[in-house]
Amino acid sequence: MSDPSHDIPFKMYLIKRNKPPDFTFLVISVILSFLLSEVRTDTLFKDTLVISKRTLSLSDSPYLVEGDVVVEPEGQLVIESGVTMKFNPGVGITVRGVLTADGDPDSKIVFTSAGDAYKQENRTIRLVDGPTVQQGIIQVLEKGKWRSVCTNSRNWTQSDLTVACRQLGFTGGEWHHW
Repeated sequence: MSDPSHDIPFKMYLIKRNKPPDFTFLVISVILSFLLSEVRTDTLFKDTLVISKRTLSLSDSPYLVEGDVVVEPEGQLVIESGVTMKFNPGVGITVRGVLTADGDPDSKIVFTSAGDAYKQENRTIRLVDGPTVQQGIIQVLEKGKWRSVCTNSRNWTQSDLTVACRQLGFTGGEWHHW
């Protein structure tokens, strides 16, 4: 006779245990994904006055210009090919010195607005020939030509001035004669 203890089927159970996650693998994965992904932020252009030679390099592009920039007579602003400059509303560059910006067809220099909300695709008004980027002669586009607004006209009111300033991205304005 056979031994009865050998006739009992043998069953094996695997018990799944929850072991803590391997945090080393998780940390390494996060670090690698961070290093392999290109993290890019705008370089803040903080210079308000350029009084010597200042070069904007492609490696630091794009640049965010938050305030008006004046290149003084003794200053030189050099913009490398391929650089992008993003300007906040109402901000610009006044050049009294030297501005060197040599782009090429494959690596253009781009001046653009800092946000899409301020884009004016069909611009019909502009400010020109002022001592600063916030002062100048108002011109309107009429029949394909830019024409200056006559400030001596009695038909140009404070309301017209307010509308023009808002179209230019300013909150308000006033008359100046220089």
